Amino acid sequence: MNAPFPTTAGQDRTLAPASKFRPRLLMALAALAMIALLLLGLRGLRHWGTPQVDAQRLTIAAVSVAPLVRDISAEGRVVAGASLTLVAPATGSVLWQVQAGDTVQEGQVLGRVSSPELEARLAQDRSAAEAAQADWLRAQAEAASQR
Repeated sequence: MNAPFPTTAGQDRTLAPASKFRPRLLMALAALAMIALLLLGLRGLRHWGTPQVDAQRLTIAAVSVAPLVRDISAEGRVVAGASLTLVAPATGSVLWQVQAGDTVQEGQVLGRVSSPELEARLAQDRSAAEAAQADWLRAQAEAASQR
């Protein structure tokens, strides 16, 4: 049982070094492209001079500083965007009454803000108002009985 362990030496083989043909070819193509661009650029520079215009075609006027006012008159319709931004002084969620693209009338409710914080505060204020009204009615009844 002294058999040697099998090795992988028979599986290994040496690879030939990569040829240097491709980088040289790519460099040559890049150089040709650069030369072509340079020639096209020089051709364009030949036509790139100061243009000459006949003085009789020019109108010369004094320059003055004044506010620029532009008035635009147009007909059309206003279309609301699909992503609207609503800013409110309290936190809550918006329950839209209309959808984007719907026709609306002047004064129509477009949405309602639902805020649990504000609704709780409203309920407190209503109960305080009812208590004040009950006190006022009691005071009126006492004043009537004293007369």
